[in-house]
Amino acid sequence: PSGDPGLPTAFSSEFREASGRLRAEVRLEGTARQPAFVGGLTVANGTIALRNTGITLRSVNVDVGVTRDSLFIRSLTAASGNVRNNRAAITGSVHFADRTREPSGIAEWMLGENPRFALGFSARDFHVLGRSSRIADLYITSDLRLAGSLRGSELTGFVNIPQGSLYIPELIDKRLVSLEGMDTSFTTNRRLLRDAPNELPLLELETRFDY
Repeated sequence: PSGDPGLPTAFSSEFREASGRLRAEVRLEGTARQPAFVGGLTVANGTIALRNTGITLRSVNVDVGVTRDSLFIRSLTAASGNVRNNRAAITGSVHFADRTREPSGIAEWMLGENPRFALGFSARDFHVLGRSSRIADLYITSDLRLAGSLRGSELTGFVNIPQGSLYIPELIDKRLVSLEGMDTSFTTNRRLLRDAPNELPLLELETRFDY
């Protein structure tokens, strides 16, 4: 099926509005215990307004493919904010894991017990939080890589904040601190879900701030 992707607004209060061209074709194969999804999804020239973050994603273009054992993000790009030529992009893949036990939820039923992934996120002058979020008004430039599995992953890369401000929630009109020029870089091991009880996410970071 194809059409206008306004449907997300019916499922989450986070989406204020959505428009664009969506096309999806996914088949469910296999068994109830070992399901397999085959197909893909594309979005062309989409726009999505996010209520809680106070931003509007424009020029949203998505190309995602699914095989019996993997999901491939061929392209996921968007623009946000008023800086010229701003952009954010996600690429990568997720490889589904075997299911050797009764799944604990829908995510485990779809992805398996311990899926592996290799994902990349890059951004240039991208508006991630707007003033109406009542938290901050932030733009970022970044290049991040996340690789591994749910039980052990490594995050490398950097995040730079070329411009931004934090606000006191009770006094939203008052700027608390300017974050212009902040650079957050990390290149050492980051383990996600390492020896974590009940598979709760743990994140260890070594972070450097340059003002």
